[in-house]
Amino acid sequence: PPSPSFAESPAAVAELPAAASPSPETSAAVALCTAAIRRRRLQHRQSLLIAVELPLRHGRRCPSPSPHPAAAPS
Repeated sequence: PPSPSFAESPAAVAELPAAASPSPETSAAVALCTAAIRRRRLQHRQSLLIAVELPLRHGRRCPSPSPHPAAAPS
């Protein structure tokens, strides 16, 4: 039977079939691989968020040319 960690994400099961590796060594390696894949996806998602957030924060800090008279330094 698949471990509960595999039941969490069906995508991980599709990528690495645990049924094909019955020995505990390989199943442990598969678990490590899925953990690494999950971590990589999470880091990628975070880096994307950061890449989007940074210019937004930068734009808020710097005075941008806007039609509003209060925003434009006279």
